[in-house]
Amino acid sequence: MKRAVDAVRAAARLMAAALLAAVTLLVSWSSIGRYVFNSPIRFAEEVSGLLMISMLFLAIAGAGKPSHIRVGLLADNVPRKVKPIMRWLSFLVLLIFCAVFGWDSAQQAWFNYERNIRSEIVGWWLFPWAALMPLALLIVLADAVVRLVRGEKDDAAEARDGT
Repeated sequence: MKRAVDAVRAAARLMAAALLAAVTLLVSWSSIGRYVFNSPIRFAEEVSGLLMISMLFLAIAGAGKPSHIRVGLLADNVPRKVKPIMRWLSFLVLLIFCAVFGWDSAQQAWFNYERNIRSEIVGWWLFPWAALMPLALLIVLADAVVRLVRGEKDDAAEARDGT
């Protein structure tokens, strides 16, 4: 299971990087077109916005070790016997966060699908873009469950030195 989650996270990171490159190229191309050729790309702002949203949620899904997304001020300074409780408490907070925001964003994606809502300029469906948030949260939650079940611990020293 861990290998599958790691593979999905790696794919999410690669897709996020590709989307970052696409946004960079699109915005650069549009800027050159606007200021050099006096002919901007009409859809650049809309498409780059959708690509950036996708990039954000894929990057969240592909985030690295839990120590990369962590506030260790309290967890690092509690007695050793309390640390497992803190780990479960943080998992519970993550679970609630993923459930609330995942459910809300899934409802939004379904709303967009049912009403065939599309972007204004290029006419792309919006439901696939909205569905990326619950998908990303599912990946984050699956990773957290695997780590919790396996008993993996965050490396606090690694988190503090930023590596």
